[in-house]
Amino acid sequence: MPRIPRRRRNPQAPLRLRRAVLVVYGASGFAALAYEVAWTKTLSMILGTTTYAYSTMLTTFLLGLALGSFVFGRIADRIRRPQALLTLVQAVIPLTAVLSIPLLEAMPQWFVDLFPAARSNWVKLEGVRFLLSAGAMFVPTFFMGGMFPLVTRVYMGRRSEGKSLGTLYAANTVGAILGSFCAGFILIPLIGRQNAILAATLVNLAAVLILAGVLRWRRVGPAWGGAVGGALAVTALLCIVPGPWNPVTRWDPRIMASGAYVYAADYAERGKISELMQELSLLFYDEATEGTVSVWHAEYILSLRTSGKVEASSYGDMVTQKMIAHLPLLYHRGDPKEGVMIGLASGISVVVRINHHCGQP
Repeated sequence: MPRIPRRRRNPQAPLRLRRAVLVVYGASGFAALAYEVAWTKTLSMILGTTTYAYSTMLTTFLLGLALGSFVFGRIADRIRRPQALLTLVQAVIPLTAVLSIPLLEAMPQWFVDLFPAARSNWVKLEGVRFLLSAGAMFVPTFFMGGMFPLVTRVYMGRRSEGKSLGTLYAANTVGAILGSFCAGFILIPLIGRQNAILAATLVNLAAVLILAGVLRWRRVGPAWGGAVGGALAVTALLCIVPGPWNPVTRWDPRIMASGAYVYAADYAERGKISELMQELSLLFYDEATEGTVSVWHAEYILSLRTSGKVEASSYGDMVTQKMIAHLPLLYHRGDPKEGVMIGLASGISVVVRINHHCGQP
């Protein structure tokens, strides 16, 4: 009786490794969306808060994910040690994310330098925004996109199974939801945008250690292990060890709150942002969920900025703030008993209305 050939089974990763991959992919989703929130809120102070600016940032983020998934998708099925490459990619993500910090601080001046050549052409101006967004986000998101084909290969082998793929996607989505929530509602209000990026890198680093602990370097190899260790060491040095050699320093709030997207034309004519902002005294600076608030003093002028844009000051627009409350009350016949003030702004208009004895604000 002829023997019936057995079906060749695709090898499946050990249960412990599969569970670790789920945790790592969930952590990767958490960090990715935390990065996106922090990067987007920071870039909005540099590139602007228009729909075009936000669309450019989102396009850059998604383009990096798509290209990374495409490139690593071609590599995942050909490489002999996908676990090693997965560990290395996870280690490179926090390194490139940390390096985005000095790039973001330099971007207000880069935007000012490029603005004169692009100001008269909308396409060129959006191209400048796209290039600056890519400078901060493209490399990290490229490696984030590479996570999907690699975790799929490690978790599922060469099988194609809807249940396993759905489990992976669910883990990543839950992580992404938690990451976006924590970044917007907890991390940025409590520790600021720069520290929110650093907090997300800790999540990536923890994921690397989980993978390394499960694999115990047996399936990594000395060359891969050295590359992973090197990436972790450089990331740790950049985050922990200060020095003139280290480009990762605390952001200068004078530069980040300079409002480059609003005053680029003026800065381009007068000089460097860092030199011009030194002429002003920064009295208050705070990063909130909606934007940054800063109070400045120069000679006899006190000004309030939100996300870099001057919203109110004690000179110049003070007349506007008062007249917007005076005019409707002066034109009103008789003494008004009630009034509606839409928007508090700096509070000057509200005070003027109270001085007219018009109800309560």
